[in-house]
Order: sequence, then structure tokens, then C-alpha cells
Amino acid sequence: MWWFSSKYENPEEINEKEFKNLVSSSTNKVKQFLIDNPQVVYKGIPLIMVIYLFYPVLLAGWYYLPWIWTTYQVYQTIPPGTIPVTTGILRQYLTYQQSGKLTWIS
Repeated sequence: MWWFSSKYENPEEINEKEFKNLVSSSTNKVKQFLIDNPQVVYKGIPLIMVIYLFYPVLLAGWYYLPWIWTTYQVYQTIPPGTIPVTTGILRQYLTYQQSGKLTWIS
């Protein structure tokens, strides 16, 4: 393949010593990069953690936000007084709120 050098036609042809040298030089380059650029550690790691921890919230928000926004818009089109709130409904709500269970009051 064109991205392999002619020396290594097959990745399995690298012997163990060359592999260790390659890994150690790569590790040294990464360590030197992190030493030269500490902002990668103190800004990048918290960013990755925030994305990892809040990804389910972001995903749920992305899924439910259109439904929430549409419901809000529909309820904004209903003029006040169209849905009457009676004293029975208020009593039921207050009873539910105080007792923690739904009780029907007629």
C-alpha cells in the first residue's frame, strides 16, 4: 500500500527492537509535547470529562428539546381562560402536594 514505506511492506515485518524504539520515541514526543503545552492537560482533560459525564444529558436534550419547544409553542397559542381551573382542581392539587398521593375530591 502506498502509505507504508518500501522498507515495511507488511506491518508484521517490524522486529521487536525497532518496535520498542518506535514506541519509546513516540512516547518521548508525546511527553515533550505535553511539557511544552501544559494547557492541553489543564484545559483538555476537564473538557473531556465534562463531555463524557454530560453526554447523556446532551443527547437527551437534543432528542427532547424539539418536543418541549413545540409543546411550549402550542400552549402559548391557547388564550387564557380556555381551560378553566376550578376550585376542585386546586383542592386536589393541594391535597396531592401535602399528602404525596393523589386523592380525588369531588
